[in-house]
Amino acid sequence: MRRAADRCAAVIRSMEWGARLYYLGEGAAFLLAILSVAVAYLWNYWDPIYGVLLPTIAVAIAIVPHELAHRQAARSMGCLSRFVLWPTGFLTTLILNGIVGFIAGGPILFISGYTAISCYRYGTSQEGLISLAGPATNIAISALSLILLHAVTGWSVFLQYLSRLNAFVAFFNLLPLGVLDGAKIFKWNIAVWAGMLALSVLLWI
Repeated sequence: MRRAADRCAAVIRSMEWGARLYYLGEGAAFLLAILSVAVAYLWNYWDPIYGVLLPTIAVAIAIVPHELAHRQAARSMGCLSRFVLWPTGFLTTLILNGIVGFIAGGPILFISGYTAISCYRYGTSQEGLISLAGPATNIAISALSLILLHAVTGWSVFLQYLSRLNAFVAFFNLLPLGVLDGAKIFKWNIAVWAGMLALSVLLWI
């Protein structure tokens, strides 16, 4: 009986911890989401500027505009929307990026949070357009970074990385799997999905 009670208490504590993460304000949620990706760069401590700081800024530029684009697209359609942290995704992203960062020096996972949406009416076209806003923003940032690369001197390493990171985030989110943006865009319009995926791959390579 005591073991069962201890297990129940542990489950309740974990649920309370998860709820606290879920109901964080947007600013704190974004900060933790960025941290869960940027942890992959901490192994580059020997180069704090180019190895840690600038890649972390690139991560913030890849994550925050992506989610804000989802949020604003949803709000423009009369929906309630805000970015929330997903406790399970946050821990998975934090741990895996920490491990992979030691080996590869960069992140591979971006599932710490998502844009929660509540709409009175929410059809396939609305879902597709809202989902499209995030990857489209990453593709735009990636393309702009490449343009700036040829116009601005002294920032070539950062702009190259910013372009590739945004292209990768777009590609990752466009995979037609599970709850990723790609699955919703694919369901709405296959031609748009294919075009966006092709663009993300071209910018990435």
